[in-house]
Amino acid sequence: MKKSILLLLLLFLLSILAAETVEIGILATEGKAECIERWRGLAKYLNDRLPQYEFQIIPIDYASVEKIAKTKNVDFLLINPYYYVLMEEKYQATRLATVETNIKSKPYNEYAGVIFCRADNQQINSLTDIKGKSFSAVSPQSFGGYLITRYLFSKFKINTSKDLKISFAGSHRAVVAVVYEVMSGKSEAGSVRSGVLERMAAEKLVDLDDIKIISEEKDCSDFPLLHSTCLFPEWPLAKLQHTSKDIAKQVTIELFEMSSESAAAKQAGI
Repeated sequence: MKKSILLLLLLFLLSILAAETVEIGILATEGKAECIERWRGLAKYLNDRLPQYEFQIIPIDYASVEKIAKTKNVDFLLINPYYYVLMEEKYQATRLATVETNIKSKPYNEYAGVIFCRADNQQINSLTDIKGKSFSAVSPQSFGGYLITRYLFSKFKINTSKDLKISFAGSHRAVVAVVYEVMSGKSEAGSVRSGVLERMAAEKLVDLDDIKIISEEKDCSDFPLLHSTCLFPEWPLAKLQHTSKDIAKQVTIELFEMSSESAAAKQAGI
């Protein structure tokens, strides 16, 4: 009898001491496995600094962002600016911090869109040359991989829905798929966010000498990555309305204290 009471007491104490699960939903533009691999160091960093919580990375695709926010399935969201504006307006999401990407030992909190074709494509040398051509983009909701470049096209009186033979990758690794579609000749041109081509080149997946960048923005001379558009704010980390302000404050403090030389930052490329 005493053993049973002690066991129940022990289980009760363990339930009290169990860490509270905190889920961070991250837009998985390059696939769910790749998303977890890139950001698992962030979860470990927060778990080590805030042991009273158990942080988990939840990869989400474009189609699931709004559903997850609506059903309160995660506590935080790391998403592109387009989705953040929607989540702020519809679900009272609150921005806590903005991603800073570490490029050549210098932090940047902005990014751009890149429009490109094969270097040996002699028919495309400007934005207007792409009119009537096949064009591959990441997703209709991809900020860096489509929406920014759509805005640039509109400045040249080009309607991407009507004037381009546009297709969206919609695959498990949509960003990589866009690059392969262009380089294989399946599409004549395409768009991704800045940094994608350099990262794929570093992984020996493409050769930058085989790629031509269209309409490179000259007003951002200090921005070190290939780009076609002007710069826009990087991805924000936001808390959802149901997430406690206390947890949000603790997370924000720890993130601002994270060194760019930490294992988590290097793994995430921030």
